[in-house]
Amino acid sequence: MLQVRVLALMMTLALFLTACGGKSQDEAARIRQELQQAQSLTADLTVTADYGERVYTFGLRYEGDLERGTLTVTEPELIRGVTATTEAGSCTLTYDGVDFDTGDLAPGIRPMSVMALLMEQWCSGLVQSVSREQTEQGKALCVNTRYDEQITQSTWFDLRTHLPVRAEVYRNGKMMLSVAFADVTIS
Repeated sequence: MLQVRVLALMMTLALFLTACGGKSQDEAARIRQELQQAQSLTADLTVTADYGERVYTFGLRYEGDLERGTLTVTEPELIRGVTATTEAGSCTLTYDGVDFDTGDLAPGIRPMSVMALLMEQWCSGLVQSVSREQTEQGKALCVNTRYDEQITQSTWFDLRTHLPVRAEVYRNGKMMLSVAFADVTIS
């Protein structure tokens, strides 16, 4: 009789876990669909880039859509006003008409190209896992995608608004970029 109860409990637990996973997958699919239909996106970002021997934090303002846009440096004061034009597969950093290079964290991945990478992953990345989590900002859905064999990303979307709260980009399991979002508008 005990074996039947244990088996029944295990089956109930398995059904519950499957149902929860299905709900999260459905929510992730809704977020992806909303993002794919968006015409514009604006956000304030705090981006931390870990180059190994040095770590830099930037304040950025993104204005554009999910294919291309402009990032403007808001912090640090020393480089305020520097802009980056992002587009799938490219990022050009300019100031007063002069282009310059910040260096790659991984081939083709720079702090200023993080929005292009994230937006590509949000709309078409290979989803590895989805989970519901409690963050400092409230309940969120964490969507993990694979960019390539070495690069993965995790983005936490607010469950009420479906807006990104934070994201992390990893290379071989080591975080190289973290992004905190504020004042996000998607229309």
